[in-house]
Amino acid sequence: MAKKATETLHTKGRVPEVVTCGLVIIGHAEEYLTELVIERPLWTDLYFTTLKGRLTGFLGSMVGEDRSLLQREQTAVVKKLDQQAKDRLSSFKIQTEEDFRKNKPRLAEIFTTLGFNSFFKGAITKGESNLVSLLERFKTNMLVDLQDEIIAAGGNVANITAIMTLAGAVPAANVIQEGLKGAKKKVTEDKVIDFNDAYDEVMSVCKVAANIFKKDPVKRQLFSYAHTLSILRGGTPAKVVPTTTEETIATDDEPKVASDESVVTPVEPIVEPNNPPTI
Repeated sequence: MAKKATETLHTKGRVPEVVTCGLVIIGHAEEYLTELVIERPLWTDLYFTTLKGRLTGFLGSMVGEDRSLLQREQTAVVKKLDQQAKDRLSSFKIQTEEDFRKNKPRLAEIFTTLGFNSFFKGAITKGESNLVSLLERFKTNMLVDLQDEIIAAGGNVANITAIMTLAGAVPAANVIQEGLKGAKKKVTEDKVIDFNDAYDEVMSVCKVAANIFKKDPVKRQLFSYAHTLSILRGGTPAKVVPTTTEETIATDDEPKVASDESVVTPVEPIVEPNNPPTI
């Protein structure tokens, strides 16, 4: 018989936020797996697939929350992320047009490479599929050489990293929204312990990957839990600062983000209809 929950969640952020951040960060790890696995052979495709499953699996045992309320809140999160992505992509487009106004052929090449010529209009005026496609193309093709060229011309590196983070956050938020539809109001101690452990694994990935990419400030920022949570909440991304030392980069032990409503969350095994505990 499964144990009733007496453990507490020690995650930073509400459970949907933690899962979304985790999925975003794992997505970055999967994208750069060929570089990471050299330093961390245990970080295989299976490792990250399993970790994602442990995070999303906890959504099925969301305790102490009204499911319809959670779904409404997550719908608002999805809309907010969509709008934030549109705003940042629009800002990037305008600035890049100005930075390369004297080199129209190169501007056209950049916009083709990053998906603007194919998806930008639809991303702003039509369905979410165009937005997701544009974000994915941007993230996939924003390679180091292109980043350096755009930044050297005057581009905003913090905006670039924010867009790359949103490329993972927008589809992840939709996954969370779907997962909440099947949420049940019960939880066991084993599930809480496993979710805490999965969260700790994500934080470990953040620290190790940030150190592996310590000479690449853009990639390093992508593995910041605090940065990801701040973007998720509509905050301003942290300034991307080039690394000047060889020391290990410690990240996110105490992320400072706006409105961090829950750091340590009590979990109750039974939900009283008129007085549900909060996560």
